[in-house]
Amino acid sequence: MKILLCSYFKFPNGCAGSVRHEKFAQMLKSLEHDVLVVGTGRCNDFRIETFKNIQYTSLRYATPGLKGKIKTRLEYWKNLKKVIQQYTPDCIIMDDLRPLVTIKIKRFAKSKDILLIHDSVEWYSRQQYKLNFLAPALICKNIINRYLIDDRCRVIAISTYLMRHFEAKRVQCVNIPIVVDDEDIVKDKSLEEVINFAYAGQAGKKDYLHVMLAAMMLLTAEEREKFKFHILGCSEQQMIDNGIPAQVIQELRPSLVIYGRVPRDEVFRVLQKSNFTLLIRSEELRYAKAGFPTKVVESLARSTPVIANITSDLGEYLIDGYNSFIVPGCSAEDLAPVLKKAVSLSMAQREKMCQNAYDTALNRFHYKHFLDRLQTILSR
Repeated sequence: MKILLCSYFKFPNGCAGSVRHEKFAQMLKSLEHDVLVVGTGRCNDFRIETFKNIQYTSLRYATPGLKGKIKTRLEYWKNLKKVIQQYTPDCIIMDDLRPLVTIKIKRFAKSKDILLIHDSVEWYSRQQYKLNFLAPALICKNIINRYLIDDRCRVIAISTYLMRHFEAKRVQCVNIPIVVDDEDIVKDKSLEEVINFAYAGQAGKKDYLHVMLAAMMLLTAEEREKFKFHILGCSEQQMIDNGIPAQVIQELRPSLVIYGRVPRDEVFRVLQKSNFTLLIRSEELRYAKAGFPTKVVESLARSTPVIANITSDLGEYLIDGYNSFIVPGCSAEDLAPVLKKAVSLSMAQREKMCQNAYDTALNRFHYKHFLDRLQTILSR
């Protein structure tokens, strides 16, 4: 079968969506399908190129600045249609595109008897946006999930929350969470005597970095001396702009290592020496139920257990005291006792949990465990 994966992702530049499409392409190739990935990565004049033995092309225009971005979006369907006509796929797997583009792909796929599959990875909450219900991204997502993805499509759902939503609409659906491959799963660790906690992301929209820091404020000075908290992806000023008091950062400064925005390779380097990654999110808001945190799987794949509260489907994979410490809620008072437990571990206990994290990534998240599900959704 000839399969086209299309999205606005800057494939193969490394964002979470691009990585997911890379894994899907690997899975499809291992199932002996032909694959072409279409995104809006670095401009290549619409040529077909190869990345890790995966063929891809970019529909991005070289025109710099906002003008180029607007032109790329406005002419995306026109250029995608040309690719489809040249490649003649049997199946199209699309990520979240604009509603109008989604409608056009649905019509075209129906007219050409092309199997159409939607990869559903998130559903935003109004609380994430200053404009609330009027946020354009939220409006588009609601239109797609509620109205445009129907029984004329099939769905790959990243979470059981999304799978249940689409199954209720009588849409054929399978659940495939974040997956990894052999290259991602790394057993080697370089643990230090100090406990290294890590968080990678942009605080404010999804992750409760303020709760993580507030919990650390509840620890004694002696307990704080036992750890370093590595914060990657946001600068000190961005933390303050997102509501974290400057005095909190100042008081915790001896325990903090703030990197700002860094390449993915640097994130993985820090993970290699980390004892735990931290993740606290709302347990009630829709975004946390519908998505699946990429950073948890990336952490486990680097043999790094996590400290997290249960959101999405994490309860199916995380075992308290084995590959994680589970936080009973999303407040500082919930997290602080768990941090106290983590900093009291012996080196042998830390090493054992790292081994367990590695085993979880290998046995639960390797893409080979989901090949049957992918093949099922492809069957005509």
